[in-house]
Amino acid sequence: MNSYIKSKKTIVLVMIASIAIGFFWGLYFQAPGVVKAIFSALMILSAFVFPYGYIRSNDFDKISNAILRIILALSVFSILRSVFNEDADMYAFGNKWTTLFGNEYCALLLLPPLFTYLATEPANILYAERINYQYMLIGAFFIFLFKFPLATIVLVLPVFVPYVKRSYKLLIGVAVLHTVLGATLGPNPTRANLLYLLFAVAAFFLVFVVRKKAVTKIFCISCVVLSFFFFVPLLYSNNHNEPSFFEKAQTYVIEKTENKDLATDTRTFLYREMALDLTKNDSWIWGKGAYAHYYSAWFGDRLNGRFGRIGSEVPFLNFLMHGGLVYVFFYFFLILYAIYKGLWKSNNRFVQCIAVVITGWFFCSFVCDLTGGRYYHMLLFMLLGCCLSERFLKMNDDEIAMLFYEGENI
Repeated sequence: MNSYIKSKKTIVLVMIASIAIGFFWGLYFQAPGVVKAIFSALMILSAFVFPYGYIRSNDFDKISNAILRIILALSVFSILRSVFNEDADMYAFGNKWTTLFGNEYCALLLLPPLFTYLATEPANILYAERINYQYMLIGAFFIFLFKFPLATIVLVLPVFVPYVKRSYKLLIGVAVLHTVLGATLGPNPTRANLLYLLFAVAAFFLVFVVRKKAVTKIFCISCVVLSFFFFVPLLYSNNHNEPSFFEKAQTYVIEKTENKDLATDTRTFLYREMALDLTKNDSWIWGKGAYAHYYSAWFGDRLNGRFGRIGSEVPFLNFLMHGGLVYVFFYFFLILYAIYKGLWKSNNRFVQCIAVVITGWFFCSFVCDLTGGRYYHMLLFMLLGCCLSERFLKMNDDEIAMLFYEGENI
């Protein structure tokens, strides 16, 4: 079986798995047991059929390959730590093995960076672009059920807008509608949806309308710096007499709008509780392993006793809990290096737009619920791979346009 066929099977399996659980139930823990089993089985199967030959043979530079291989090695190390961990709390959330390899927030959480290698062959990107059309077409029907499965994927859609047909652009418009409705309607409106949309619009506007690379660079650098400035200090801000940025913002919004729901701070306590737990368990450097949990006083008795929560809504905190500062460093270094390559080393707007999208992903990883391993994670890391691929970096705008044009006619 050649690499392209394996790549296609991987992409399809991840898409089907994501549809099975995301379009009907949304979050992993909300789905029935049989659906969780189907999702987990398909995701594990996608890892089995993955074309691992790309790890040895690709067109990434030495730094990219080194970072990716370190991330994969750390992922395996994290999983093995849980495999050989015989503590009683490893059975706090059910069977140890089904939780470790089946739960979306354990071993499967570490899977998405592997998909970066799929950018080695441009045909894989073109196939993912076509599969994405089917994914959005299916997701469009769920707008009538107040399910908004396309809200997250809207972040990566601007990279395709200039290269697809009118019907595809119409579905992208539906995805935007999903995003707005998901942020304002339904039983649990998600404010993060508007942040995804904001970065999507910024990516398209800066790269395809403004077309000033200097402005785009300033935007991306500012977002990265602000991410560290706003969020990382929360980890050591355990003195509740000193309000965090979010608590100050909460007070300001309430004073200006008198809207307590809009001003609700749902992130400061997540950072503080994770920091306290990691300190108590001496887990800052290497984390707790692929199967991990932390105690949350905020959620209290609703949880599994003293064992707490199996994951956090914030990806940065989730990776910190599972892999510690070591994993977090290399994971985000990969993202930052891709942004650098995409903006400073590329010859086309397709890759430059991806770099802005990745910047949005970087920022959202400190505040939004992007945890897990699903289709949109795979697509994001496939596109990230384009920023590392020498072939994509060297193409000019005409060559990129021709690539998508020819892909539509295959």
